[in-house]
Amino acid sequence: MLANPTTVSRNIDSRAWNGREKLTLVLKKHFDSGLNVACTLDLWMDAVKKNSYMSITIHYINEMFNLYARTLHVKHVEETSHTAEMVLEEFSKGLIVFKVTADMYQQIIVVSDSDSNCCGVNGIPSAFYWLACLDHKLATVLTTVVNKTTKMENGVRSKPFYRYKDVQHMLPLFMMIDACKKAGRVLQVRELAEPAQQGVQAGERNSMKLAAPLPSKHQGNVRRARAALANEGQAKQAQ
Repeated sequence: MLANPTTVSRNIDSRAWNGREKLTLVLKKHFDSGLNVACTLDLWMDAVKKNSYMSITIHYINEMFNLYARTLHVKHVEETSHTAEMVLEEFSKGLIVFKVTADMYQQIIVVSDSDSNCCGVNGIPSAFYWLACLDHKLATVLTTVVNKTTKMENGVRSKPFYRYKDVQHMLPLFMMIDACKKAGRVLQVRELAEPAQQGVQAGERNSMKLAAPLPSKHQGNVRRARAALANEGQAKQAQ
């Protein structure tokens, strides 16, 4: 039997209110003790209804150096223009719900991506100490440097190539990446092998699975991958 929707809604609201009150007291004690906190901030838009949302998570440690992370909000943002000023205003509104006021801002470090609406001079950095998210920085580096790209020449797309392959000391890195990719393909071919044969004979006490030989249709791929790896190893030694 399902509960009345109004009862469920009231129960959720009551629990949320009690949780906010408890966390507000914890944060007040933390700020009063002179300790700092960190807040992570993110904004996104759902692909269907194009609604914008903001999440705010606070991170802090207690006197025993136990780390806590508490989500303060996952709130709907009404403004369609995500300017730096709007992000700062919505972020501040999210904090005030927990009675975190402007006089506490000097104890808060905000971490977010490097989009202009988060790190614009008139936004978060104008009121808080701001740091760029390391995960986003690493993702940008890996996407830009490690992934191959292509270019158009006379209306013809080139073969995929590494953008920075000619930079000093980078060639060994790209050779290693290519070798790892080819080794991965070899492993995938192995996984396509037929299941191990059932080598159970009458009277045997234990069942045994004998590894099946690699199907002939894949043996050529394996030989070519091994040869490529061997050639790259020789080229590296020659250098």
